Amino acid sequence: MTAIKIGLLGGSFNPPHNAHLALAQVALTQLQLSRVDLMPAGQPWQKSAAVLAPVEHRLAMCHAAVEGISRLGVESCETQRSGNTYTVDTLAHLCQLNPQTRYTLIIGADQAQRLDTWRDWPRLLLLCRLAIVARNGVVPTLPPAVEAVCKAFDTLHLAAMDVSSSSIRAQIAAGQSVANQVPATVERYIIKHSLYRN
Repeated sequence: MTAIKIGLLGGSFNPPHNAHLALAQVALTQLQLSRVDLMPAGQPWQKSAAVLAPVEHRLAMCHAAVEGISRLGVESCETQRSGNTYTVDTLAHLCQLNPQTRYTLIIGADQAQRLDTWRDWPRLLLLCRLAIVARNGVVPTLPPAVEAVCKAFDTLHLAAMDVSSSSIRAQIAAGQSVANQVPATVERYIIKHSLYRN
């Protein structure tokens, strides 16, 4: 049986925006994946809960963001766990549930450089392949300890986009439109639920 190749693009998605979708599409094409799933974190251990919209809203916005887009989906397992969420636990769970699936974890260059701070990163590397986003054409690097173990990873090339979740939240709080930075479905959801106003 041919293995299904799924890319996992994790994050807080607070909110999901056009750069997230562009990266997912690039990964689909460049890595020839069957599907890419946005994977919102329940409570990411490296982020304060104070800055996060409630998890049910972030999950719903991810579903809204990929609505109608072929081969993009949402993996919700991290939103269903209480307490801090760790990627290694998520991958172990998914690999056990779907033994015929091969997972690629899509991360940014800044995350790659801190991979040695992730919980049980050697085990994580056994559970998935890494795809790292190149910034401004610079080849991504890994910490020395990780590089000694991870002999190969995929590099994703994405054109620079001047958009971030933090700037979107600030603009919404200031009463500004973010229509050109998030999918229309996400903008409508934010307006409907009055998110990021305070």
